[in-house]
This record gives sequence, C-alpha cells and structure tokens, in this order.
Amino acid sequence: MTDAEAYVSIGRIRSVNPARRELHIDIGKGRRSEFETLEWLHVSCESGTTLRCRVAALRIDSDKKATATLTAGVSKDVVRGMKGAKVVVLEEELQPRSPWDFAPEELTDMTMVTVSGETLGTVAGAFETAAHMVIEVEKTNGGSFLLPAVREVVKEIDFESRRIVVLDIEGFAVDDDTSEQLA
Repeated sequence: MTDAEAYVSIGRIRSVNPARRELHIDIGKGRRSEFETLEWLHVSCESGTTLRCRVAALRIDSDKKATATLTAGVSKDVVRGMKGAKVVVLEEELQPRSPWDFAPEELTDMTMVTVSGETLGTVAGAFETAAHMVIEVEKTNGGSFLLPAVREVVKEIDFESRRIVVLDIEGFAVDDDTSEQLA
C-alpha cells in the first residue's frame, strides 16, 4: 500500500500563523470526530511527503473549523509551507462517525420514518439556523413540513440505509402548506 492509499483526507489547512505555529483548518464534511482526540497531525504536502507533527493545543471552533497549535519542535518555516496542505489520518485510525456529525446536504433524499415504522416522507433539504438544523420533508401524501433536527425529535440517522427515525413530532413539526404546527 502506498502512502497515498494509506491516508484519508479529513481537512485542509486554510491559513497558517508561523510565529505561533498555528494552523487554521477547514474540517472535511462529517470529519469533526477525527479532530476531537487529535494528538498528532498528519499533513500531506504538495511535494508528496506526509509530515507527522505533535499537537500542543487544539480548538474546534465549529463543525467546519479548527485551530491547531503545533509543538515547538516544528519549525516556523515548515509551518509556513503547510498553507493549502491536506490534513490526513491513517485509515486504520479513523474514528467511528458520530450520528450528529453531518452536513445538511447529506440528509437530502433520506426517508423519514416514525419509531413505529410509518413513512412520513422524503427529506427535500435541510438548513442551519442559529439554534439548530431544520429538515424539510416532502410528505408521502403531498405537501411538506419542517422539523427541527434535535435529539428530542430525531432518534436515529442511519446513513447506510438512508433513513431518519423520528420520535413523536407533535408540537415540533410545522406544516409548510398552512404554516401551522402539525397535530
């Protein structure tokens, strides 16, 4: 197995601060969990080499952005050259994906069902609000409704079977056709 095959990209270095040995990283879609326990950073440079650098401090700013401060053993010149490089992890070190670590567009076309197995519809889209994500569902019998993607409503998101299992949606779902809550 070559180096390129052994690694999986989990982000990209957006900008660097060589004086502080800081890397500002755009986290790859669905890859936040990879950063939560990061002690060593593997950086795939344009030259084809992969550097392994010790992380002194890591701050996850959101599901999409992180800041890593490298130890003093990494030269400022090396840090300067990391801008635009990929952050990678060995395949065997991949963390299991958190069921709540996803981008809104990953939900599109998933089937939404109740815990009792009743099909409510298909996800037409999803979007972020200041408070939480909102899922738009096209009902099987026509029309659509909006539903917050919060733990009180969503029991399970199964990316393999493309299903979202929801609990009782009464009081949470807003019917898009009448702008009233579903009863």
